[in-house]
Amino acid sequence: MEIQWGISTACMYPQPIERVLELYVQEGVCCTELFVNTCSEFSPKYVKKYRRIMENGQTKVVSVHPFTSAIEGLLLFSEYRRRFAEGMEFYKRYFAFAAEMGAKYVVFHGCPQVPGVPEELYWERYDRLHRQAISQGVHLAQENVVRYMSGNLEMLERLKENIPDVCFVLDIKQAVRCGYDPFTVLETMKERIVHVHISDHSPAGDCMPPGKGTFPLEKFVNKLRLLNKDLSLVLELYRSNYSDFRELVNSYNYVVLL
Repeated sequence: MEIQWGISTACMYPQPIERVLELYVQEGVCCTELFVNTCSEFSPKYVKKYRRIMENGQTKVVSVHPFTSAIEGLLLFSEYRRRFAEGMEFYKRYFAFAAEMGAKYVVFHGCPQVPGVPEELYWERYDRLHRQAISQGVHLAQENVVRYMSGNLEMLERLKENIPDVCFVLDIKQAVRCGYDPFTVLETMKERIVHVHISDHSPAGDCMPPGKGTFPLEKFVNKLRLLNKDLSLVLELYRSNYSDFRELVNSYNYVVLL
């Protein structure tokens, strides 16, 4: 397969997902990541609504991003096993939603950098969640995130060694915020990269629309192609990083030509 280009619905926050999908479908965006913001948004009612919108165009859902990413440490990595069991049940709903929407991946931040969480526990919990995701037809994809354990490249190396089929989301802006060259993160994750959050950057800012910064995106994308042709690359910018919807679409049109 060739690389799929898209835009995350997170770029349009706080617009409702269905309104964002309508705009992406109208613009012919190839794929999207659904950033879920409430429990109701992965209910059957909304699944039907999203599917109806997407019937009118070519846009496909490639990934789902949980709104509970910020509390995954509390839900999934504490020593309180009853809470982990409930967290697992809750994440089953994300996996089911992703499968219903035809997505391949659920994005995972994991545990923040806090004292007392051994890496062995991290590997064990990720593996259990990942096996559950696979049983429901999707994959749990570990993202590199600043101030999280996953922001450390040595930790990601050990995760890959202990979970050979680990899936990675490479986020360019998060790499920069962690103090790494995104090319170094790419070399760490290598062929286990399945999904990429695209942005540009320069000394003026760490998250900019593609083409507005100084990062060699074309070179970066070419290296990704050598590792894995079955990739989805989605723009993930914050609302403060671009002026209006037209600039966001122009950024998308820029990257699809890379």
